[in-house]
Amino acid sequence: MTAETRGILDTSVVIDRTTVDPAALPDTWALSAITLAELSAGPLLTDDPAIQAERQIDLQWAESTVEAIPFTSDTSRIFGQLCGLVRAAGRKPQPKALDPMIAATAVEHNVSLYTRNPKDLQGLDPILTIVEL
Repeated sequence: MTAETRGILDTSVVIDRTTVDPAALPDTWALSAITLAELSAGPLLTDDPAIQAERQIDLQWAESTVEAIPFTSDTSRIFGQLCGLVRAAGRKPQPKALDPMIAATAVEHNVSLYTRNPKDLQGLDPILTIVEL
């Protein structure tokens, strides 16, 4: 018998959910509130009505599928540590600040982060388990 897997899905997994193999997902998963924030901004960041509609569907799917884990004061402290790791890896955290925020949620809850974009999380592996899908 294998142990149950738990994890947080990165925004990239939500966006690509129709092409991700369901067998590759953790048995139990959640989303960070930061993912909902990212998805909420998505439709407003384009003028293309077709892309707006796709992004709105992603947001509605996420909101109706699972309750998001809040970004708390504890999460913000972990976020600071992850930004230090990003800097130590030779990258600047600001352009991709939401990625370490989502990662901080996973670290706080001691679960893996499932992503389609592991390069966005480069340098965080000392304290984060990253699962590439």
